[in-house]
Amino acid sequence: MIKAIFLDVDNTLFSHAQKKVPDDAMEAIHQFQKNGGLVFMATGRHVSELKELELDKLNLDGYVMMNGTIILDRNMDLAAGIQFQNEALKSLLDLFERKERPVALLEKDCFYMNYIDDRVRQVQVDYSLAPPAVHGWTGNPLYGGVTYVSREEEPEFKQNEIGPGVLVERWGDFGVDLVPHSGGKAYGLEQVGKVYNLKPEEMMAFGDADNDLSMLKYAGIGVAMGNGLDVVKEAADYVTDSVDEGGIANAMKHFGLI
Repeated sequence: MIKAIFLDVDNTLFSHAQKKVPDDAMEAIHQFQKNGGLVFMATGRHVSELKELELDKLNLDGYVMMNGTIILDRNMDLAAGIQFQNEALKSLLDLFERKERPVALLEKDCFYMNYIDDRVRQVQVDYSLAPPAVHGWTGNPLYGGVTYVSREEEPEFKQNEIGPGVLVERWGDFGVDLVPHSGGKAYGLEQVGKVYNLKPEEMMAFGDADNDLSMLKYAGIGVAMGNGLDVVKEAADYVTDSVDEGGIANAMKHFGLI
């Protein structure tokens, strides 16, 4: 029996064509909650971006942020987190300070970049956000990083530019998240399971991109969006419709959750 669902944001829960969460998705989510189910966001995004997109007003039961490195409760207070430390922290800061490519550092409540170029500006437009601030590391704990690496560049990037203890999680054709090695969305689901006494087989996860693969495999039922990558569809237990064609609601109906 599915007791909780986990929803990726971009092109899964949030439609960039509509610039919002589709109405049918919201209705399905609220109906599932009324039926006693729990609904969690599971995203690579930072909490400040949720506020910018007004996704913090959805009344969800919790949030798996930055690919599982930060877990927030329904009030968006910190429930668990993994910081960069030791060699992993040095690797991330070296990349940030070399300024060979744009790099963002993610703290709990804010994030900033070493510099901004046209790639960053275009991605921010594509993901419905304004460019972040630019300044040096504040010295506060870091829970994640973001940089711009194409799929073709990724093998060389991993081998030559990033040091030990950093996991690369891809979220688009030109961007990757940098997380502590024990991170990943599956880790986030595991931590939520401990807090809410949920087993993997009681979870359903929805996603469309590379960084969703771990949680789709971890959850009892992994659902790929119709607009998702082929590799995600192949790994999923079920392929639903696209975000703009009722994908979330249709899958929940298919499995009898609403």
